[in-house]
Amino acid sequence: MFFGTLTGQQINNTYDGLLKLSDSTTGITSSLQAVEDGLGNNTGTRIATNLLTAPNLITSYIANIKFDFMGNGAGSSGSFNPGAGSQSNMVMWYFYDTGVHDYSAVTVNIDTITSTSDVVNLYFYDLQYVDQYGFYPKDLIMSGISLPVSSTGLQSVATPSTLSFSGYGGGYFCYILTYRNGGVSPTVRYKTPVFSSNNQSIAQTFGLVRNNANTGHFAGQKITSTTFTSSVWLTGDPLPSFTPADIISKINTTTAGQGVGFSLNVIK
Repeated sequence: MFFGTLTGQQINNTYDGLLKLSDSTTGITSSLQAVEDGLGNNTGTRIATNLLTAPNLITSYIANIKFDFMGNGAGSSGSFNPGAGSQSNMVMWYFYDTGVHDYSAVTVNIDTITSTSDVVNLYFYDLQYVDQYGFYPKDLIMSGISLPVSSTGLQSVATPSTLSFSGYGGGYFCYILTYRNGGVSPTVRYKTPVFSSNNQSIAQTFGLVRNNANTGHFAGQKITSTTFTSSVWLTGDPLPSFTPADIISKINTTTAGQGVGFSLNVIK
């Protein structure tokens, strides 16, 4: 029952349509509690201070456990090549976050160090759906992350401040990488993600959009389907916020194949 319908009503006549917790005396705590109506009927939803779970939400009762890392995973194999010309463009793709954890650093796995003085910056954005084009970055969540480029193996860099997606809830976000140097093809190579493909049922949450060639449909992205880990280019430099017109003007049909694997260091 919405608050607007309570005007002039008595509590004893309306409590059955109100939502409450299974323990009516404690409020929301760190322990999951069932959300019930005023008569005590379970809605099938449970809530805690850092978790909301229900059968139709992509989440889990273990989502509030503090893992070591999140992100798409700094993998141990593969080598991501952003492509010739990427040094003047943006490389973007998607990743999933539960919206539960806070992060203090980003870890990547460097396969080959730079020999072209590459400076690689990482940006995180929420998503917007641009009609006929699919999902693209919208508002900047965090910038100022310069990835390591000069030592192989697992390398970590602290985030400028605590990184969290909790204000958005669990869902898909995107990352943008910029490779900048003296105008030559980048040479630093990062290992590819642990999560190399999305389950088909998850990919369907992106919907379908006509592909760029107008010969069929892709999952959520007109340049290449979200079914498989990949990455695409956007022309130019990142913006604090992208409008649909910005996205349309920056669409680049180049795909880089695979993507950069990164892990987000969970604050415990």
